[in-house]
Amino acid sequence: MTDENKKINIEIANIDDTNELNELGISYGSQGLYDEAIAVFERILEIDPLNANALSNIGLANDFQGNTEKAIEYFLKALVIDDQLIAAQSNLASIYSRLGRYEEALVLCEKLLKQTPENHEVWASIGLIYFDMEEYDTALEYCNKAIELNPMYTEAKNTIAGIYTNKKEFDKAIAISDEILEIKPWDFIVLANLGLAYFGKGDIAKAIELQERALSIEPTYYIALNNLGWIYQQQGNYKKAIEYYEKALNFNPNFDTARANMIDAQNELKKNS
Repeated sequence: MTDENKKINIEIANIDDTNELNELGISYGSQGLYDEAIAVFERILEIDPLNANALSNIGLANDFQGNTEKAIEYFLKALVIDDQLIAAQSNLASIYSRLGRYEEALVLCEKLLKQTPENHEVWASIGLIYFDMEEYDTALEYCNKAIELNPMYTEAKNTIAGIYTNKKEFDKAIAISDEILEIKPWDFIVLANLGLAYFGKGDIAKAIELQERALSIEPTYYIALNNLGWIYQQQGNYKKAIEYYEKALNFNPNFDTARANMIDAQNELKKNS
């Protein structure tokens, strides 16, 4: 334990108001200080061992740290106490989807939808799961419903752009992404996805430019780094591709797509040496 963590533990030990502690924990989390946030939420559990929100927040902090199994453990603990807790259900569904456990993710999201049928975020989350399952028509239905409920919800529009990119309808994908960027020109996720649409059209220079723009906004965005690696790999520049895959894995060691791509690029480099 660092001296700073000891100091934080001493300070929070003197706080007995769980609401005050909750605000402090959220503040630490929003600054990326996840260990400190966890310490605060653990203090809440000392006061109130059945505080489902604190358990859920510890799960979220662990997820941000890449401790996926521990995050799942805490979300499940929270749901044992409060099986209607929206944050725990939503975040757990997101993890399950990320792990390819789509059916479990859908069960949670469908339950959420019954609780909050007008919640556009839940509709969009289900759309994203179906997108990951490559069931694009169903994904489109859910994302369109999300936009119907909230026309300004750009996350659903970004998923729709991704659907059109994967269906090779690149002009539609570009049009939707441009629409989002008029509202949120700093959205590095949209910029990276837009780059893939331009790559699909054969505009390699534009594709690279957009990935680099995304990284200028968020240098740790490992998906854009992987995208650059993949673009260079398709051009036969395996050394440069490997460099970007390694950078992506430095930021997210659990990013299996980048790891698989890097192995492919390494094998191609050996063949061509």
